[in-house]
Amino acid sequence: MAPDDHRTRAINPLMVALAVLHPFFFAVAFILDRFALTNSSAHELTRPLVVAVLIAALLLLAGWAVFRRAPSAALFASTAFLVLAFHPFPALVMLGAGTWWILVANLRRRRSGTRPPLQLSDLPVLVAVGYSVLLLAAGLWSAGSAITPKLASDMELAVPTDGGEGGPDVYLLVLDGYPRSDTLAEEFGFDNTAFEAELGDLGFRTSPVAEANYNKTWLTIASILNAAYVQDLPELADPPDSAPAQARLAEELINAGAVLDVLRLRGYEIISIPSSVPSTDVTAGVDVRQVPNLNSLEIALVTSSLPSWLASDPVLDFLAADVRAYADNQMRLLREAAAERAEAPRLVMTHLMQPHPPFVLGQEPDYLDGCFPGCKIWETTVDETGMADEAYAARMRIQVEELNRLVIETLREVVAIDPDATMIVMSDHGARHHLGGTDEHFRILFAARGGELNVEFPDDASPVNLFRQILTSAFDADLPDLPYRAWASDWHLPLTITPRR
Repeated sequence: MAPDDHRTRAINPLMVALAVLHPFFFAVAFILDRFALTNSSAHELTRPLVVAVLIAALLLLAGWAVFRRAPSAALFASTAFLVLAFHPFPALVMLGAGTWWILVANLRRRRSGTRPPLQLSDLPVLVAVGYSVLLLAAGLWSAGSAITPKLASDMELAVPTDGGEGGPDVYLLVLDGYPRSDTLAEEFGFDNTAFEAELGDLGFRTSPVAEANYNKTWLTIASILNAAYVQDLPELADPPDSAPAQARLAEELINAGAVLDVLRLRGYEIISIPSSVPSTDVTAGVDVRQVPNLNSLEIALVTSSLPSWLASDPVLDFLAADVRAYADNQMRLLREAAAERAEAPRLVMTHLMQPHPPFVLGQEPDYLDGCFPGCKIWETTVDETGMADEAYAARMRIQVEELNRLVIETLREVVAIDPDATMIVMSDHGARHHLGGTDEHFRILFAARGGELNVEFPDDASPVNLFRQILTSAFDADLPDLPYRAWASDWHLPLTITPRR
């Protein structure tokens, strides 16, 4: 036996295992890389990781069926996965390694007349394994650096904690980017009085000059759930440089909401029906009712894949149908939550990503034909989509009209089931249909039904005071309204803000 035989036999099983595993390393690295580049929540990672690993396994099985050799099958699986993921440079590296492997294997077979075991000299496999480990390490590092640490400080509210348990049910329905009625009339030529009248018939009162305190969803929701202006926290004095890290820090502000702590002390059950962008919603320490549709990370992964470039129209139609179904499923979950028998009072939060584009309610997203997937379906402005103002307004009118119908149908059921509850229907910011014109960005829908609390919100209601008024009415809290202030975020960096007034 040659001196190196024992070493070769010891190394071969490890090499074979790594050769088989490296397609899975690529799959995980791809998901982590996309996660680090988006504003997605870590809660969105599980399903994409599972799906990516399953795809890698199927490709590995297909490679085995063709080559009947584990290293060759793994090289095929890695190359095919990277091509599907539209990772051109890594795919070319793997294609080169695969071609090299075929040439080396054929040469060795001709020389020996047999199929030899995997050796350290099989450099194509070493290249594939090493490259996959390198990309996986880079993906883990980038994903880890994009996840911000937990907040060191949080906000507290002056609410009595010895007042026992109980309180009114509260329903908060956020309609993302719903313009105020004067904006709908002036900018989009849409008369929204019929919707407001239907809300009035259900006991809602609309605040006609309501304004947001921020023009980004993360900060609006964070200020609502902390009942405070959030930029006073030390963690926000020097926010991270990247948009994903800023979004995840804002997500921490949302999940650490002081209002949630108060309600938990009162024995509340907190239910969250999050949007497809769950980094803007409460997803920790509450009862999360998740719909089965695609989240923002999955939409980003589909958008960046090879099928989106080869068959953009069918993929776009699929995504549009999924976004429509997402809203329908959220309203179904809201109705089901209201119909449940509950032993404790509840806060039920629902966040719809409509009428925020894409314009898909009651219409097809053909305004993105020829642009998608180079442009993203969540782009909101005339400037980004290249649409004329008139075309944008026409699509917004259809979107709002269809959303109004869905909302009224749902609220009728919820009010009938839980007539004593306090209910709020509001938007987080305006339509933001132009990058400039920040006044419109802050004009929001705000309609409230006091229920047994009989709380009345002012004409100029603002989100930061929403729970200050509810908690004051319900629990004798010492929470006077904060004077109105507003900040505008950098378009891409939600925590990089400048005072508006």
